[in-house]
Amino acid sequence: MSHSAGVVNMSGANGGAAFAGVARNMVTQPDTGYANGRAMEDFSMAMRQQYATPTSFERAEYDGYGADNDPRYNVSEQNPKKYVIPTHQADRQDIRNIMRKEAPAPDRGKGVQIMDTIGDDEIDYVQNVRAQARTADMDRYAHSLFNCRKPGDTAQMMKVRPDVIKRDQEQVAAGYSYAIRTHLIDMFGINTEEDFNFKYLVDNGEISGPSLVYVESATDQYTAGVFSPAHWRVERRSEENNLKLPFSKSKYGHRPSAEQPNGWMLKKTGALGKGNDTTEIVQGMFGNLAMREGPERKYAPGDRSKGTGKL
Repeated sequence: MSHSAGVVNMSGANGGAAFAGVARNMVTQPDTGYANGRAMEDFSMAMRQQYATPTSFERAEYDGYGADNDPRYNVSEQNPKKYVIPTHQADRQDIRNIMRKEAPAPDRGKGVQIMDTIGDDEIDYVQNVRAQARTADMDRYAHSLFNCRKPGDTAQMMKVRPDVIKRDQEQVAAGYSYAIRTHLIDMFGINTEEDFNFKYLVDNGEISGPSLVYVESATDQYTAGVFSPAHWRVERRSEENNLKLPFSKSKYGHRPSAEQPNGWMLKKTGALGKGNDTTEIVQGMFGNLAMREGPERKYAPGDRSKGTGKL
């Protein structure tokens, strides 16, 4: 081997060995992207666990309601909370079941003979599910005693089952985290690798959650738009708008049924129960409205308004 004008001459007795040494120094393991894919699998599992859909509840069915000495248990809906999330153990079990199903059965010397045994993974899975079922029963038991909407019940629940309060709070935080994270990415785009990975999971349906929703969009018309003085008026109680009771507008938990969305209201009776919407107050200020009687509106003497007085 000789050098001439910067060129390596591989001829000669030692040329082959020299070339092999150079080649070894140049060989590196190619990057197939496996490490990135493995990391994304772990990230996907973590996000799917955090944003797993919580279990929602309906009003409990109580056997014995109204009976003598009935203690009036709390049968309202529990707050949504997680009882089941994806795990690596469940993923392995699912893959194992797919392999059992898809493996060709032995036939005339072909196929796969599988010794299907029950191992520790299967036993652990059954025990874990049984433990979760017990947790759900204990939650229902505690919820029947305490309604955390009522004063003092939350403090009592914190004494006997603090984990229930903690899990309820964690679920609210998870929903808020998902909603604000997706909202900000949709507004300002993907700016970091974590944004990219998170949005990938969202767009491909691996994770989901609540979203921020605006009830009403502002219009560009003056009379009905945000510049109108009446746009932000808070309507007081009127004939159709009685006093709403606590939790009458709740989105989950015990709330009015869909068939009677306005069922939880107090009628306009009693002191100061009537004539307190803005229009009626203004009319009273000018002495135009004296009183109401049934469907007729009676006006004070000297009222110059026209019409029949019908409501």
